[in-house]
Amino acid sequence: AFGAGPRGCIGEQFAKTRMFILLTMFMQQFEILPGTTREEQPTCDCRHMENGLVLSSVPYEVRLKLRHPLKNEDIKDEE
Repeated sequence: AFGAGPRGCIGEQFAKTRMFILLTMFMQQFEILPGTTREEQPTCDCRHMENGLVLSSVPYEVRLKLRHPLKNEDIKDEE
């Protein structure tokens, strides 16, 4: 989406760096777990992916668990 060649987007490196920072901050805060349904988990096998312009996996559920739950003393009243 950024283009290529001499007219490439000048913000490409900034956008990629920003996405990396956001993703790492998210991964530090949350643990990603399988969903609560007992259905078969999707695989990375391309034979089980949905066809389209690009291959994409079938929809699936995930749960997010806060890695460091807040304690009462961490929460401050804003008065």
